[in-house]
Amino acid sequence: MASLKATREIPPRVWLLPSPFADDVLRLKPLDVIVRTYLCRWMPVTTQLEKVIIPIYEVPDSWYIMVLDVKKGKIYCLDVTKSDETVERRERNMRTTASPY
Repeated sequence: MASLKATREIPPRVWLLPSPFADDVLRLKPLDVIVRTYLCRWMPVTTQLEKVIIPIYEVPDSWYIMVLDVKKGKIYCLDVTKSDETVERRERNMRTTASPY
């Protein structure tokens, strides 16, 4: 609660979304459900936003991080388990997560 209060006093420059956000987007949950679940609670209004960080979980026990650089309009992937078999799927997942429905 203290963190939520602090974000109202200082405009956030970075949003860190919980990992279920990516799960919900990749499962194509309706946009209005995603907005209700995450927008109000996790994404306070700001004009100072620089980055959005989204952890993405893949079975079995593999994580990677998607970073949206808002100012540059770029997507970065931090993936220590990158392999030839995972690149295409993970890039598709990140495009889906970053794109509006």
